[in-house]
Amino acid sequence: MAPQDWAGPVLGTAYAKPLVARLLTRITPALSVRATSVGWSVASNGRPGTACTSSTELLDRTVGVLEGRGVGADSVENVILLAPEHRAITVTRDMFPAAMTSVVSPERAAVRPTRLIHAVLAASLTSRMRLGADPEEIVIGPSSAAWTLRVG
Repeated sequence: MAPQDWAGPVLGTAYAKPLVARLLTRITPALSVRATSVGWSVASNGRPGTACTSSTELLDRTVGVLEGRGVGADSVENVILLAPEHRAITVTRDMFPAAMTSVVSPERAAVRPTRLIHAVLAASLTSRMRLGADPEEIVIGPSSAAWTLRVG
């Protein structure tokens, strides 16, 4: 993963890449995403695919296709968050740039480890699609050691 690929620890793993591709392809028939050995390929309506080697490239390219097709952030969020759970994954705070993480109060509920890929993908896409929106905060970890990941 490239150092600037902040979502790579969640979206760019060998397990997550095909799941991310399936989730994105479900959003609209105009979008086709395939996992590759080096990242993803993103295509739209019969056009050649564009290789994306980082999750940041994937998110930016996907938003371009979705906005070009008039797909709104709410639709994107609904499709991704209603998808079935995945196997549990674990991430640690030190896997992300320090500027994107912070301590959180224990009363905020953490995203289940079986929904983490969905949460990061949905928040990453919708924060890019909602102009001027504040960054999303995803609470991760057990209540005794929870922390937030700021996605924006």
